[in-house]
Amino acid sequence: MKDEPSLAIEERALIQARLGVGAGFEVLFNALAGPISAFAARRGSDDPDGVANTALFDAYKGLANFEGDFSAFRAYVFRIARNRIIDDFRKRERRPKLAVLDDVPAALVIEDTAELMGSQQWVSQLLGELTEDQREVITLRILGDVSIAETALIMGKPITAVKALQRRAIRRLHALTGAEVHR
Repeated sequence: MKDEPSLAIEERALIQARLGVGAGFEVLFNALAGPISAFAARRGSDDPDGVANTALFDAYKGLANFEGDFSAFRAYVFRIARNRIIDDFRKRERRPKLAVLDDVPAALVIEDTAELMGSQQWVSQLLGELTEDQREVITLRILGDVSIAETALIMGKPITAVKALQRRAIRRLHALTGAEVHR
């Protein structure tokens, strides 16, 4: 989670953004765009940066009616992003995607890219072994750097349920990787 000085800056930025100061919203954008984009990418979004931009724009439009501190604002933006991702999946299910077959020369395959894709595939396979809710909790908590309370708000679940989901997910990941579970 964030340290105290960083949170103080973001709290002031939220106040400024509510007053219509553009620099305030810029600080909020810079603090949240990366984690939201990472969350959207891990959830399978075709355009994670677009999801982040749309969620932050929608949050900006709703700022006049928003009440709460930075933590609540962060949860609010992540909930918007989560809803955008769900909408995108629903839209994709209704419209089949056409495959584009391009001839890519083998020389364009870079060893580092293959290694990175292998590690991403490994993480995706591990996350694929979790339930949908467990996967969402782990993605929000790790990639989104979202607190338990914020995760509960985003998912619309009680904090105790989120804690249980996280605990089960971590145990399952430890079992899959052969790592020991430390308490």
